[in-house]
Amino acid sequence: MFDSYDIKEIRCLPMDSQDEFINEDEVREFFDTGLAEEEGRYYYHQNGINLKNTDALVLFQYNGNIVAYGIFKTREKEVLTAEVHGKQITYNGYNLFDTESVHNIEKISSEEFRALNPAFKRFSQSMQKTDINLLKPLSILLEKKRKAFDSKK
Repeated sequence: MFDSYDIKEIRCLPMDSQDEFINEDEVREFFDTGLAEEEGRYYYHQNGINLKNTDALVLFQYNGNIVAYGIFKTREKEVLTAEVHGKQITYNGYNLFDTESVHNIEKISSEEFRALNPAFKRFSQSMQKTDINLLKPLSILLEKKRKAFDSKK
């Protein structure tokens, strides 16, 4: 599934439910079309994903579940202010994703994720790393969840 990438890390990235994504429908729309319209740019407030010269599998977390995934390519620092839901929000840069790799999936709960990764405690508002040795079983789960999501469209 990820054979064409040089994945060195797996990260869970919590999404902002305060200002940017008010509900899951907005999140799903963002992964269906918004990220591609932004040419793969996923803007961040503080630090973004700090990896150099490597691909990473990013699991997008919203409201206590993994709802999408994609391949991170690089991080760029660029201060930008945008209006989102009537508020001015300042971003310090963006994480760049391969838009072809980004997919919505059927939700993965913390219990399902823990069954795959016993060291996992719970989802939080911090970015978390996952053991790279779980890439293969995680790939199988993601493919299954992607097909389940796509079948409901």
